[in-house]
Amino acid sequence: LPICKRREARVPAVAWLASDCVAQPRVSILRSIADAFPVFSMGECLRNAPPPAGGLPQRGAVDPASHASFQRAMSDYMFYFAVENAGACAGYATEKVWMALSRGSVPLYFGTDDVYELLPDRDAIVDLREYDSVESLAKKLHAIATDEREWAKAHAWRYRDPSTWPREFRTLL
Repeated sequence: LPICKRREARVPAVAWLASDCVAQPRVSILRSIADAFPVFSMGECLRNAPPPAGGLPQRGAVDPASHASFQRAMSDYMFYFAVENAGACAGYATEKVWMALSRGSVPLYFGTDDVYELLPDRDAIVDLREYDSVESLAKKLHAIATDEREWAKAHAWRYRDPSTWPREFRTLL
């Protein structure tokens, strides 16, 4: 799997890159998280960090060089804010979670319940719906960022035989 940096080589923060702030629920969720845990927003929406070297990827770009540049830049971060634009719509899962997993970031996910059928392991994501407060979420993120066992738990699927992963997941990578 590409660009898989060790825990110690990553910034213990949530990265996000969005070109607009149209999806208001996502913005509200991210603002709440930022009050309790470091968030680096590099896009046009809620920017508090410089964009990746080479600039922002173009929306819908499929250029391999642009994709690789984005993946390299985001691989510096332990976590990625992979909240679906459409919220929790059944059967709707986009590239956000898969790209984060492929580069070794732990996705903070909010979206379809169906995502678990496509994941290599339930612990591969931090499902925002499982936390009753931002404080409890921040505590989990801090644990993953500072405890090698927690980090390893989120990445244990990487060391299993790929034939144990759901077929749908294997075709996404």
